[in-house]
This record gives sequence, C-alpha cells and structure tokens, in this order.
Amino acid sequence: MSFDSLADWLSWLEAQRPEHDMVLGLDRIGEVARRLLPEKLAPTVITVAGTNGKGSTVALLDAMLSEGGLTVGAYTSPHLLRFNERVRIKGEMVSDQQLCEAFEQVNAARDDTFLTYFEFATLAALVIFSKIDLDVLLLEVGLGGRLDAVNIIEPDVAIVTTVALDHQQWLGNDIETIAAEKAGIYRREKPALFGDFPVPQSLLSVIDNIGAKPFLRENDFAIERSNKGLIFRGTGSASEKVTLSGLVEPELPLTSVACALEAIQLLPYPISVSAINAGLTKVAVAGRMQKLQVRRQDGREVTVIVDVAHNPQAAQYLAERLKTLMSEQRLSAVLAILDDKDFGSVVNGFDDVFNEWHVAAVGYGPRALPAETLADHLISRGQRVQCHENVADALDAALEVDDETNTVVVFGSFHTVSESLRHLQDR
Repeated sequence: MSFDSLADWLSWLEAQRPEHDMVLGLDRIGEVARRLLPEKLAPTVITVAGTNGKGSTVALLDAMLSEGGLTVGAYTSPHLLRFNERVRIKGEMVSDQQLCEAFEQVNAARDDTFLTYFEFATLAALVIFSKIDLDVLLLEVGLGGRLDAVNIIEPDVAIVTTVALDHQQWLGNDIETIAAEKAGIYRREKPALFGDFPVPQSLLSVIDNIGAKPFLRENDFAIERSNKGLIFRGTGSASEKVTLSGLVEPELPLTSVACALEAIQLLPYPISVSAINAGLTKVAVAGRMQKLQVRRQDGREVTVIVDVAHNPQAAQYLAERLKTLMSEQRLSAVLAILDDKDFGSVVNGFDDVFNEWHVAAVGYGPRALPAETLADHLISRGQRVQCHENVADALDAALEVDDETNTVVVFGSFHTVSESLRHLQDR
C-alpha cells in the first residue's frame, strides 16, 4: 500500500479505523516500533500527560528550550487545520513529503500488524524524529498515559499536568482511577512531575511502587504572580532550591508554566533566565485563548477568541480568564460539543459571562451532541440561546451582533475550533 499525497494517506488511515474508534494497548505498536526505531531517539525525552494543559506545557518547553539554543522535536495531537501541526522540529511543521515517506516506512515495517490511526501517526512522527539530531524530544500523550502509543518511548522526565474527569469510558469514572492511568508514564528513578493539587493517592502509589522521583507542585515547585512578574520556586536535579523572578506571564495556564519551568530545572542543559523569558514571550498555542480579528460584512472588526475547552476543568479556567480579561466586553458564545462530554458541567460556570449563546452540532457524525439538547439546557438556566444548523452559521450569527463592544468566544471541542478556523479562512 502506497500513496503519493498526504491527503490520500490520511484518508486511507481514517478508513481503516476512525480516530475516535480507539483500541488501547502497547503490544501492536511496540512490536512494530522494535522493527523500525533506534533504541534512543534523543538524549533527553520528556513525556507530558494530563487532562488539561499538556499541549500548553509542550509548547512552553519547546519555546524556552529552543531559545536556550537546543534542537527540539515536538509531537502533539490532535491538529486543528493541518495534520503536519502534530510533528514539529525547531518550531516548524514537517513537510508533507517527510510525512509520506515516514508513513511508507511504517506501513512496510508493520507487515500484517494492525495499527490504529493514532498508532500509525505516532510511529510516523517517531521515524521522522529518528532522522534528526535532536537534543530534546517532547511527546504529548494522546489519551490517558499507561496505554497510550507514546508510552512505548522511555522518558527521562515525565509530567502529569492535571487530573480531572474526562474520557471516563476509557480511563475510569473517578479521579483516583484516572490519575493511576496517567501516572503510567512515570519511570523508575526518573523525575515524575505533577502540577495539580490535591495529589491523588493513586498517583502517589504509582510513584512509590515503581520507585520514581516525585516532584509535586506546592511541595517541590510553585509559581505565583507579583507586581514584577511571575515568581517561580523549584527544585533542581541535585535537590537544590531554585528561584526565578521577574518572569513574563504568557496567556497560558500557570499550571503548565510551572510544570515546564520545573522540568527545565531537571535537565542537563543550562537555560538562562533571558532564554526562558524570550520563550515565555513568544509562546503561543493555537486554539488556547487564541485571539483573532475578523472583519464583518459591514467592514467593522470583531475580536474572536477560540479555545478548545471541552471538559469542566478547562471550561472553569476559560470562564475565569474571560471574567478577568474581558469584564468590560459584551461576550457572545459559539458552542458545539461532543455527546460524550458532561455538557451541563461545561456550561454551568458561564451563567454570568455571556450575553447570548449560539449553539450548533459539530460536524462529527454520531458523536455530535444535538444543538437542541444544548439549547434546552441553557434555556432552563435562563440563558438567551439561538440554535444553528452548523458551527459556521453559529459563528456568522455571533459576528453580526450589532454591538461595537461584542467579542465572540468559540469553544466546546477541538472540532468546534477547527471548523471555526476553517470557516474564517474561507470568509
């Protein structure tokens, strides 16, 4: 099986097993990886898991380490507009040709072993990284940790950013069970970072049972705001205490900032405060509090904020940031969400945030929550709601609200943000 274009490869992969039809486990991908990959892909590997904030943590590490003069590869998922977003080297997306060649190698190596979409994609990314002289490889877990495809790679530092309820059908129905799954990325005698609090007992048990080295927020590292910037207090690899002050605060969760800064203290590379600040200044993550200026039909520009928040913890963070940053603005919501999400808990924290809601169903077939279901719930809470046939129509309606202070906020899933960005490109 061979294809000439990346689009053809992706279509074929999706047809084999849709990305949402997951089969967790490391046996299949591990078998193919042994045929395909060298034992070590980079001198330093950092694996990042967590319910929320893992993509931001990878982006922060990428930016700060790159500013420190290191060659960094980063694997993240999912993508918003182009599959190439998932695989970056020195901050740049790899080419279609690189991906096609890697898919060809994976397909040849797998023989008759079945691989899911994500497993195939992960191996292709690792093949590309294996050909580059990297200093640091950053790997974002797709789902959970213990049985996720990236966990075939041995990390030198492992980070779990947060643990909250999401993907319960795969990871378990309570925090302790989910935490144990995510802690599956930790390794014996290697730093095991956790950025949330309180710390689940199951996560501590995993650390203790395997003999990992715990680095816990508010115990081993912490971050706070001051009138002169962020102050970070952490612990180095020799247990020395580290304080960094006057740090730039990016528009990303402080949990992710703290985890990334602590990980840097544990690496065998000297990264200066100036390099850290340069990275904090430049870092940006598409779909995370991302601001766009969009021109309406009458020529007036409207601010649009897109955010992939799709579970209660992420939605709470988004609501808090909007209240802090946009308190003087009139806000219109565009919301579409998948049917396996706790949509009631997602929207309930926004009662006093939005002036009106424009709801739709994501263009993702049977997994889309009907717009009418969202509307009924919001109306029951006294909210002003308009239903639309699709995300593009909902966004167009929100943009045309006749108020010069109106800002549009799009959230609910990666699919919602992706559809919105594509629509804005085509306007």
